Amino acid sequence: MANQVQTTCENCGKTFMVDETRLKHGRGKNCSMECSYQSRAKKSQKRITRHCTRCGKEFTVTPSRVGYGHGIYCSKECQYPPVVHKCANCGKEFRTTPSADAKFCSKQCADKSTERSQTSKQNAKSAWANPLSRIKLMLGIKKRSESEEWKSAAHFQKGDAHPKYKGNKRESLTKRNRYEYKKWHKTVLRRCNYTCQECGKRGVQLEAHHIKAWAEFPELRFDPSNGIALCEDCHIETHNHYRKPRTKVCHHCGKKFRPSKSAQKFCDRKCFLAWWQS
Repeated sequence: MANQVQTTCENCGKTFMVDETRLKHGRGKNCSMECSYQSRAKKSQKRITRHCTRCGKEFTVTPSRVGYGHGIYCSKECQYPPVVHKCANCGKEFRTTPSADAKFCSKQCADKSTERSQTSKQNAKSAWANPLSRIKLMLGIKKRSESEEWKSAAHFQKGDAHPKYKGNKRESLTKRNRYEYKKWHKTVLRRCNYTCQECGKRGVQLEAHHIKAWAEFPELRFDPSNGIALCEDCHIETHNHYRKPRTKVCHHCGKKFRPSKSAQKFCDRKCFLAWWQS
């Protein structure tokens, strides 16, 4: 057993007996736990006055923080001053921390930037090119498509259930693909002797024009007397459309022409036969 030594409490001044080894290691300075807590509180109340190295403001700090190399700045604002950056997309100035390598002021500007779009395209291409990542993507799509919650999302709904539904605007387009419209179109061109009624051209791509508008007079949509034949240029001028005439380049002679069908590749049958024989 260690030798007992008489000592005085640092807090209340009371004398008490304590082991010699405890005093040797810096313990046993208080007679009880209550005095120990009180002495610790008194030591923590001792603060040192210092000046901020950034703004020069005077502030107090505990000696322990100074011993660990802290207590240099008076606040977080002085320790981490904000840095002003300029948005690469909209040019707006915004503030961030020095460690943040920010280029855009918001997520919207980041998404609109060409740099972000090119990066996302490259990442997507590399992901789909890698067989392992491609399998993971396909499994994720399959798993998500089988979820009822994913199927019931608003952007997958049709008709009135879709949040951006504004009526059946494509009804007129679907009716133009019907037999009645095709019959009316052929009848109008034949009645006008396949001649543009505005400029008198023949042998060009002709279109059937409604004298009374399709949308305003639905009862006259398939009436042959309500239509005239116009070439593409005259039809564009009549409606004041902002579209350019559709032109293609012949695969054989390189001549520009206006196709009658979207899949037409040659200006006439002679070029097609010459290309086929070659």
